[in-house]
Amino acid sequence: MPTDLDGHTVLRYENRSDDNFNAAVNIACRAITRKINELGVYQDPVKLLAEAQISSEQDYAIIRLLRKLTTELLANPENKYHYLAETVWSAYKIPNSFTVEGIGVWKAEKEGLRQIAGNEGRGRFFEFGVNNNLQENRIIVMDCYMKSEELILEKSTSPFDKTYVLCYPIGKHVLAVAVTGREKLSKEVLSDINEQNYKLLGTINDLFGGAST
Repeated sequence: MPTDLDGHTVLRYENRSDDNFNAAVNIACRAITRKINELGVYQDPVKLLAEAQISSEQDYAIIRLLRKLTTELLANPENKYHYLAETVWSAYKIPNSFTVEGIGVWKAEKEGLRQIAGNEGRGRFFEFGVNNNLQENRIIVMDCYMKSEELILEKSTSPFDKTYVLCYPIGKHVLAVAVTGREKLSKEVLSDINEQNYKLLGTINDLFGGAST
């Protein structure tokens, strides 16, 4: 250990006349092993602080969501999906170089999915079989709903910006978030976005996942 070599850690080494240096350090190694077992795995304080900050931001986003919905729903309960879209727009966490371009809330009806709130896909309706036999240009919100899994679509790429649509199944609904920026988002960054919004999306699922009206 560096501190041991610097003389900061006092350990006892066995004096031997047979030049068996491996045996000579056994006592010291056992002492180091005991201390490692006692202290456990090293916890990087910088990493712990970063995780705490992310958790705090997620909790604050949830508080804002609940406060917004509680206040607005008391006045106009019929507009709950519009309030949801507005709240997600401001609470959804993305890299600083990106902006939220659109939010869409889709609802399953008897024949298909209808966009009912937000500006992403406004006024559109897709029948449940819209993706049948399609290999390309599939409707991502339909795949998200039918597969009940989070999906990501690279909507457009140009010399100026790139747009991604992240879709989340919420019970009988689909929440679509469109983000735009200059950089290409790696799989790692996209995964990190989902992780940063995990609590927010979990709360939304609790509130709207079982809604049928």
